[in-house]
Amino acid sequence: MNETPRLLPERPSFLAAISGMMRKSLGFKLLLVGGILLVLQIPLAMTYGIRAARERTLWSVEREIAGKWGGEQTIGPPALTLVAEERWTETRTVQGRAEETPRRETAWQVVLPDELEASGTVEPEIRSRGIYQVVLHRASVRMKGAFAVPPRVWRHETGEERAFVSVGVPDAKGLKRVRLVVGGEEVPVEPGTAHVWGAGFRTALDPAKFAPGASVPFELEMVVNGSGDLLFAPAGRNFSLRLDGPWPSPSFTGETLPDAREVGPEGFSAEWNVMELNRPYPQSWRGDEFRAAGAASGLALVLPANSYQQVDRAMKYASLFVLVVLFAVLAAERLTRTAAHPVQYFVAALALVLFGMLLLSLSEHMAFAAAYAVSALVVAGMTGAYAGAVFRRRAAALALGGLALASYAVMFAVLRLESMALLLGTLVLVGILAFLMALTAKMNR
Repeated sequence: MNETPRLLPERPSFLAAISGMMRKSLGFKLLLVGGILLVLQIPLAMTYGIRAARERTLWSVEREIAGKWGGEQTIGPPALTLVAEERWTETRTVQGRAEETPRRETAWQVVLPDELEASGTVEPEIRSRGIYQVVLHRASVRMKGAFAVPPRVWRHETGEERAFVSVGVPDAKGLKRVRLVVGGEEVPVEPGTAHVWGAGFRTALDPAKFAPGASVPFELEMVVNGSGDLLFAPAGRNFSLRLDGPWPSPSFTGETLPDAREVGPEGFSAEWNVMELNRPYPQSWRGDEFRAAGAASGLALVLPANSYQQVDRAMKYASLFVLVVLFAVLAAERLTRTAAHPVQYFVAALALVLFGMLLLSLSEHMAFAAAYAVSALVVAGMTGAYAGAVFRRRAAALALGGLALASYAVMFAVLRLESMALLLGTLVLVGILAFLMALTAKMNR
C-alpha cells in the first residue's frame, strides 16, 4: 500500500525569524529611531553648508557694491588744526663742556567746535545683483557751528603757523557734493585731514583769523553715499544731531541711543544730544594726546529680515521635529498593529529633512513667512500621504500629516517669539520625554 507523504510546514529561516522579532521589538525600533536621527545629521549638515555658502555670496555682493558706492561712514565734524614748528636749544654737558644743540619739532593743536548742530536726511536705495538685494543710503548732511579759539599750547618759540579746517569722511569715494563756509566765506577743499580724522578733506586758512579768543562760525553742507552704518562723531559743549528718512526699519547703533525717536511705516526720525562730559576727548588737545573716535552714534538701514539667518534658526530645531515625527510613526505602528519597515522610517524622516532645503530655496524668491508656509504644507502633505500608504488607514495619514504641520507651526512660533524660544523648545523636549517614558514603561514585562 502506497502512502502519500505528508507535506510538513516550512520552518522560517533563522534570518527571517530574527527579522520578524526585530520588527516587533520596541527596543529595536527605539534604536532604529536613534540611528536614523544620527544618519540624518549628514543631509542636515549639507543643508547648513549650502545655506552658509549662499549667505557668504550675499556678503560678497554687499562688499562689491559698497566698494563702488561707498562703505560705512563715520562723519567727523569740522575740526581746526593749528600747526607750528617749535624751535629751541638743548644744552648738554659733554666731557665737562657745555654743548648747545638746536632742535626743531613740528607740533599741532586740535580744536573742536564750541557749538555744533548737525542734521541729515537719509535716502535709501536698494540695488540688486541677481537674487541678492543690498540697501545703500545717500545722506544730505548739514552742520552749523563755531570755533572758540583757545590760547596756543606751543612749549617753545615758533615761527610761521598754519591753520587747517578738516572734515572726516572714511570712504571719500562716497562724497558727491561739498560746500564749506568758514568765517562767512566759502572755501575750497582738498584731500587730507591734518592729523584729526583718518580720511576726509580739509582746507588751508589764514591762521591770523584764529587768534586766541576769536569766535569763527562755519557752515557745512555735503552729500555722502554709504552703506551699513552712518555715524556722527560728537563735538561741542552740547552736540545735537537729528536724522530722518523714509525707511521703516532703521537700526540705531553707535555709542549712544537717540534721546527721542519715531519709527513708522512711512519712515523715521531720531534726535541725539551729547554733552562734552559724555565723550572721551576734550575740546582741544596737543598732538596725539587724544583721538576723536569711539563716541560716534547714528544708524544703519537694514532689510526687515535676513532670510538666511531665519533659515539658520529654523534648521537648529530640525532634529527635534524629526524626532517628534519618528516617534509618531512608532505610535501609529503600535495603534494600527501594522509593522513599518525600517526603510519606511527612514523615508518618512528624509521628507522632513527636505523641509530645510525647500525653505532655503523658496525664501530667496518670496517673503520668509510665505516660504515657510508653503514648505510646511508640502512636507506635511507628503508625510501624511506616505503614512496613509504605509498603514492603510486614513486616520493615520491625517494624524501624522497634522502632527508634522503642528510641529512646523510650533517652530514658527519659536522663531517669532525670540524671548520665549528656550521655554517653548524645552516644553517640546519635556513632551517627547513623557511620551518616551509612557512607551517604554512596560518593556521589562
